[in-house]
Amino acid sequence: MATTISIVLTFGTAYFVDKHKKESQKREMVMMLIYDFDQSLQMMQKNDSSFQHALDAQLAVARHPEQYDSLRFHILDAIMASQASMQKTTEQIFTSSIETFNTISNAYFIQQVSSFYMSRQSYTDAVRETISGPAEKYPPAESIENFLQIGFPELVYLSGSYLEGMTNIRNICMEMMHISEKELAAFSKTYTLEPQQDDEKKLERMATMMNAEETLMEARKKYPVEGEK
Repeated sequence: MATTISIVLTFGTAYFVDKHKKESQKREMVMMLIYDFDQSLQMMQKNDSSFQHALDAQLAVARHPEQYDSLRFHILDAIMASQASMQKTTEQIFTSSIETFNTISNAYFIQQVSSFYMSRQSYTDAVRETISGPAEKYPPAESIENFLQIGFPELVYLSGSYLEGMTNIRNICMEMMHISEKELAAFSKTYTLEPQQDDEKKLERMATMMNAEETLMEARKKYPVEGEK
């Protein structure tokens, strides 16, 4: 009888120890993914500021062409941001190991993580297509005509939309896996996030983009690119 009890206790203890270990691994893996989300969102927020700064410079030149010489280099940060690559180590670990899926064992969470990384790649491609291509074709520091060609109104709107959508995915994952901000902060102290934007903010952003496009269209008529006159 004593031997039977000893065996039960041994296997029972081993089971609970193993279960606790797996739960600990799962939680650490989840926080590692959300931390990676935060790093991407921080970079996107920094890019967004560069894009907005560039749009402000572009609009100033559109309204006051005489300011071109003093403002033409103000979009360099935005161009450099469009060419920067995001760290993909965590994403590669997530996508390449079946053990990761087995450890997390939450299909909806895995789907949300996949959506975040797909959105991140889509964002990167869209930014490069909007800035890098036109900047190579029309070097903005060479002429006022070229300076006005890059679609910064579209880019600012696009950037804000991606930021909002991806931040929402991040927050869904936090809530779903019961991770608190305090717990994540303990995992890593360095992250900052924009608050979620409401519908009024979305409309305001769209109106700003449309007004900027209208201003630039008028300026582009006055300063057409050579060959398109």
